[in-house]
This record gives sequence, C-alpha cells and structure tokens, in this order.
Amino acid sequence: MTADLKKQEIAQVVLHRRKVLGIRQQDLADLVDITTRYLYEVEKGKANPSLETLVRIFDALGLTMEINIKRPSE
Repeated sequence: MTADLKKQEIAQVVLHRRKVLGIRQQDLADLVDITTRYLYEVEKGKANPSLETLVRIFDALGLTMEINIKRPSE
C-alpha cells in the first residue's frame, strides 16, 4: 500500500466522520489547533500531518487509531 493511498484513506475517514457529526471545518480546526486550510488539505489527502496532529484530529472526532510496526524480514 502506498503512502498516497493511506493519505486518501485517512482523508476519507476524517471527512466522513466530521460530516456525520455535523462539525464545521472551522470548528474542528480550532478544536485541534490547526488552520482550516490545513484541515482541508488533510481531508483532500494532500497534507502530510504529523502523528500528533492525526491523534488530535482523531480524538476530536471520537475515532481511534491503530499502528502496526513490523520489523523487516532478514
């Protein structure tokens, strides 16, 4: 799975959840301390948010995140 595909998946989840909850972009951006423009870019899959920013967004939307780290096979 490519990084661009993962960004698109995150974008879809964030946008869908925000709309389901009826939260405006401006309100969510203010809540997680990012600009509305940056949230727009996250929702379009154009931004590369830090893990910290993603956690804040997911927390604000009541979402959880699972991260799997695998060692390369030798």
